[in-house]
Amino acid sequence: MEDCAFCMYQVVGPVRARIDSRLALDPSAPREWPYMQELVYGLDYCLESLGAAKLCVWYSPTRCEGMAELRILER
Repeated sequence: MEDCAFCMYQVVGPVRARIDSRLALDPSAPREWPYMQELVYGLDYCLESLGAAKLCVWYSPTRCEGMAELRILER
């Protein structure tokens, strides 16, 4: 059984922090549950100088990978 959870916090001004996690329950090993399968840290920054744009950066230590993307939105 898997369960996903996330938390998002407004840090300072246009900066938001995000934590995504995936927890799993194994009924055959009740002493070891719940255990974390995946964890992802992220930051979002609103770029007001570009109109409606957002810079999103995330990193996953369990996968050892990360990414940055620029999201340009319509107003």
